[in-house]
Amino acid sequence: MPDNFPETPISGLLRDALQRQPQVQPPARVLARLRAEVRAVPQQRPMPWWWQAAWGLLLTAAVSLLLWGVWLPGATLQWQAPGEAWTSFRIYRAPAGTNDFSLVAELPVAQTGDVYRYQDALPWPGVSYTYRVEGVTAEGRTALSQTVTHEGRESLVQAGSILLFGLGLGLLGVAFLPRGIPARRKVASQIIR
Repeated sequence: MPDNFPETPISGLLRDALQRQPQVQPPARVLARLRAEVRAVPQQRPMPWWWQAAWGLLLTAAVSLLLWGVWLPGATLQWQAPGEAWTSFRIYRAPAGTNDFSLVAELPVAQTGDVYRYQDALPWPGVSYTYRVEGVTAEGRTALSQTVTHEGRESLVQAGSILLFGLGLGLLGVAFLPRGIPARRKVASQIIR
């Protein structure tokens, strides 16, 4: 009986009756069956916080990269070039307000028609760029287009949306993680001795 439990004649009789009971061990087959059942139940321990954080970051990065590859935020160039037998187009890019053009890509002409398209997914979000397209014929003649400027704010909004969506899915993935991981087998066998 607990120390703070008031002593009554009935509680004294009950204590005496319990103390007179023989100490009996359960049969060996009952203990063996109980130990086998405990071993069969998967024991779990709490998952470390850094596993959850690593899983969330991994999921965020994977979703963001996948969306980046599908959505391709950046500048989309589209131009028409009728009337010549174009063999390739060279795309040049420079930071807005400068004439420091550098070659970004050279696209061989593999399609028929006079409307062409290029997606530049590499510009840094938030930075504005100026583009030029140069057409090249089989004879080596070239024609340079006028410049067009892509505002960096557009890419910044697209990139921010991708990253926020990836972060949301990463947090959602952490919420669905199991709360425990399997414990070692010897822990289960030590429960009953």
